[in-house]
Amino acid sequence: MKIINKTGKVVGIGSLTLLPDGSGELPVSFGNNPIIADMVRNGELAFDTEDVKVQADAEAAKAAKRQEEALASAVKAAEEAQKKDAAPAAESAATTVNMVNVAPSAVPAKKGKKAAATED
Repeated sequence: MKIINKTGKVVGIGSLTLLPDGSGELPVSFGNNPIIADMVRNGELAFDTEDVKVQADAEAAKAAKRQEEALASAVKAAEEAQKKDAAPAAESAATTVNMVNVAPSAVPAKKGKKAAATED
């Protein structure tokens, strides 16, 4: 991340030396340094806003891509689960249809009161 020295003094950050109004690439190891954060709050140092915007845009694009991949993965998992559930359901439906389509003459007559009534 690019940082700018807003003071009238030379500022050293690790191996980076910034002259007054000079800028340079902030070493990654100093990214969360509380002293640098204080210097930024005091106006002694500033982050290059264009660099910050470019980095934020890149991070947003990465997050959007991760979100798209997660959504695609969820859709794929749902489709696979639906296929697994659909096969037994289709088989069950086919069995039900076959049982309904049995002709009444194929069903044996029940013996009981009706059979006794027809014999007279």
